[in-house]
Amino acid sequence: MDNFNLLVITPHKKIFEGEASKIACKNLAGEFSILANHENYITTTVPGKLIIVSGNNEEKDYFASGGVLEVKDGAVTLCVDTVETREEIDVMRAKLAKEKTEKKLENEIDSRIEDMRTKLALSRAIERIEFAKDKK
Repeated sequence: MDNFNLLVITPHKKIFEGEASKIACKNLAGEFSILANHENYITTTVPGKLIIVSGNNEEKDYFASGGVLEVKDGAVTLCVDTVETREEIDVMRAKLAKEKTEKKLENEIDSRIEDMRTKLALSRAIERIEFAKDKK
């Protein structure tokens, strides 16, 4: 399988830099994958599972928050707010965040912006919980 250059970064650290044969994550349309020789492309990503298959076919999966993915001239760059392994996820904290945001939504928030932030927080909490319990 052909490889491509991949860079995955957060504001705090570089997660991956090097040759990869595949990257898979989510956008608003659903899950998608990028392989070598993909046409130029840009999309926003949403919280969910991130799979990176290195050039030597080593697969690692993570939870990634929202960000931006760009394919340009055969190279792929993914910039996201956070990336976590299963071990780094505090499931109790995520469950508390889920409960808190569900209560906020039940109380019918007046502000559209606050409602959107609350829904994003709920989405992140649900995706973290699902990712943490998804054992390969």
